[in-house]
Amino acid sequence: MRRAEILSQQQMRQAELDAQQALREAELAAQHEQIKLESEKKLELVQDHLRMQSENTDSPAAQMKRYGDALSGALGCMPTEPTD
Repeated sequence: MRRAEILSQQQMRQAELDAQQALREAELAAQHEQIKLESEKKLELVQDHLRMQSENTDSPAAQMKRYGDALSGALGCMPTEPTD
C-alpha cells in the first residue's frame, strides 16, 4: 500500500514537472514571437525612414538648396559701392 502511494506521488510530481516545462516552453515561444514582431516593426520603420530620406534628397527643392549652398561658399561677395 505504501509503495503504491509513493509511486502515485512520483507520477503526480512528474506530471507537475511536465506541465511546468510545457508552460516554460510556451512562454519562450511567446517571447520569441514578440521579439520577432518587434524586430520586423523596427525594420519597417528603418525602411520607411530611408525611403522618405531618399525621396527628400531627390526632390528638386532639395537639389536646389544643395547647389545653392555649394555656390554660396564658392562665390565672393559683391562690393557695396559701384566704383569698387
